[in-house]
Amino acid sequence: MTPSVSPTVTATPAAATPTCETLLGPEHWATTEGHVRQVTVTTSPLGLFEEYGGTLCAWFAGDEIDSYYGFSAISEADQAAQEARLTSEGYTATSVDGGTRYAFDPAQNATAGQYFFRDGMWWTATWEKSLDTIITSWPGR
Repeated sequence: MTPSVSPTVTATPAAATPTCETLLGPEHWATTEGHVRQVTVTTSPLGLFEEYGGTLCAWFAGDEIDSYYGFSAISEADQAAQEARLTSEGYTATSVDGGTRYAFDPAQNATAGQYFFRDGMWWTATWEKSLDTIITSWPGR
């Protein structure tokens, strides 16, 4: 009788949940002064990131908030509502990287923030470069 050999199954470790510090990556922190922390916002749509189970982060230069960035899962119905809100507020939608980015013309409002929707997730960042960094380094991309 020939002995049978069972294949060894190696579990793939789950990706760690991103944090305020890991979202922008080590390259960002190596060239930036200031600090970041998770925040709760209740007076604007930014508060929805936490409400939907995600994270909203604020970047501080000294004692002042310089920018926001965050992420969360989003249902189809909530995504439709947020896309309608962004369009009504003057954001322009562009198809990029398998999703949809909403942004203002920088000449109109350079600090309005940008939003990106893809695969049941949404992300935001005040600055385009920050949003690009978050999207391209997102776990499981």
